[in-house]
Amino acid sequence: MAYFTTTDGIKIYYEVEGEGEKTVVLLNGITMNTVGWRLQAEYLRNLGYKVVLHDMRGQGQSDKPRTGYSIDRHVSDLKELLDYLGINTFTLAGISYGGKVALATALAFSEQVEKLVILNSSHTVDKALRLRADRWILAARLKSGRFLWQVMIPDIFSDEFINNSFSFISSLAPNFELVDMVAFEEMIKAFLRLDLRGKLSKLTMPTLVVASTHDRFFPPRYSKLIVEELPNGKYAEVESGHVSIWEKPGEINVLVSNFLKGEVK
Repeated sequence: MAYFTTTDGIKIYYEVEGEGEKTVVLLNGITMNTVGWRLQAEYLRNLGYKVVLHDMRGQGQSDKPRTGYSIDRHVSDLKELLDYLGINTFTLAGISYGGKVALATALAFSEQVEKLVILNSSHTVDKALRLRADRWILAARLKSGRFLWQVMIPDIFSDEFINNSFSFISSLAPNFELVDMVAFEEMIKAFLRLDLRGKLSKLTMPTLVVASTHDRFFPPRYSKLIVEELPNGKYAEVESGHVSIWEKPGEINVLVSNFLKGEVK
């Protein structure tokens, strides 16, 4: 187990897999930890990439302070970690919450980001999104992992996946009891505070934006808005719910690997 301490004293858990010359950094969704990327991390490692994963402050095995959350702080944490590891250039791939962190990181350190992959995310915040986020915040304030599970599951998985994989869906319920509700709420608020609308035209690196047809939390229109601003953006859509890396891991892995090799049209 490896930890890095940030300049403000927060312990960040991280993993480095593989020894390739090219590095891919995978950025978690809001309730994820590094384990959630295992299918993608193994796939990329076997293709010869170095893969870096970490739990953001507030997540998994990292510290969970009561205050001090912002997307900019996540960006700083990541940059400090990569500097500590001696990684100067990299590809960023983020899902959901991690997608916005990836975009903000690319804006702050564009000269170091070779490529971007944004999965099931949004760079903007509208009234509909705020209403969905408010439901999650309310569930967190009730301090019930079971209730949070009941609120989030219909938002993050497609009906088909829920119906066909309900034993797996049910097995996730105990994990929601482990969510730090204060950190979770503060992370949601951090996401809602930052609107990157109108700022992405500065990002000239190749970018793959992937949406899911049945994503209820970030429907495809959010991904299309991202692509509209990008000078070098490519759009792809999979038949999945919000957590595409679990519902359609094979499709996501092929899309990402082809993009990294320059084969996405």
